[in-house]
Parts: sequence; C-alpha cells; structure tokens
Amino acid sequence: MKILSFLILLSLPISILSQKAPLKWKEIPMEDLQMTTYELEPSAPAIVLCDYGQIYFNTNANGRTLFVINERHLRIKILNTEGLKYAKFSLSFINMSCEQLPSENPVIIKGMVYNLSDKGELIASKLKNKEIEYRDTANCMRIAEIKFPDVKPGSIIDFYY
Repeated sequence: MKILSFLILLSLPISILSQKAPLKWKEIPMEDLQMTTYELEPSAPAIVLCDYGQIYFNTNANGRTLFVINERHLRIKILNTEGLKYAKFSLSFINMSCEQLPSENPVIIKGMVYNLSDKGELIASKLKNKEIEYRDTANCMRIAEIKFPDVKPGSIIDFYY
C-alpha cells in the first residue's frame, strides 16, 4: 500500500505541470489572417504566432528499443515578401526503419497554408507529399526538406510534425 501511495504521489507533479495545446489544427482566427504588420516590430517579415511542442518516450512494437518522440505544432504569419523564406523548412529526424517493425511509422508531417481571397474568403492549401523531399544521411538520420505551396505575403503556415 505504501508503494502505491508513493507512485500516486510521484505522478501528481507530472499532471500539474502538463498543459493544453494553445492552438488547434485547422482553427485559424480571422484577426490573424487579416494582420498586415506586427505592431511591436513593424518591420518584421514574418511572425511566429505559436510554437508548441511536447516530448515523450515510447518503445517499438517488440518493446526492446526506447525512442524519444518529439511533436511540434508551428504557426507562422508571412507579413511581406522578405518573409517568404520562412515557407521552406529543413527537418532532421532519426529514421526508425533502422530498428522498426514494418507497421511503425517513422515520421508524420502535416502542413496547411491559409490565405484570404479578394472577397475575404478563407482559402486553404494542403501540403502534399511531392512538396517534401527526403534525404538520407549517416547513422539512421534523415532530412525532410519542405516547401509550402501557395505562400504569399499575408499567408499563414500551419505546420505539424
């Protein structure tokens, strides 16, 4: 009984420190879309609206290998033509196929680009697999080079991996 009480007491700080995600996938506030400058830094080419992530441990299906899993949700507002360079990302990760079973998925990348039409309607463009180029490196590392479609000044990039 003392061990059970100790384990419950030990897990309390973890639940107290956890937090809810500050944004939801595909929920874009209209005021973010209509923003043309950032008042605290008017010359900024782009602004990070949110960069939220979490890290946790997991094992592969046979339970023999422990992996560190990193999830990240990034939302960027492109304010002018200088900010278009932020529509390209390079992401490095461990290729778990070196140690995985066939049913495991090594990486998930999702992306959307949101624009306002001339009529004020929301236009969403989904990141397609052809816009992601993978390169292998040494020691089971891979690099994903991502170029978002239809990005222009005023766009919002919503990116999750």
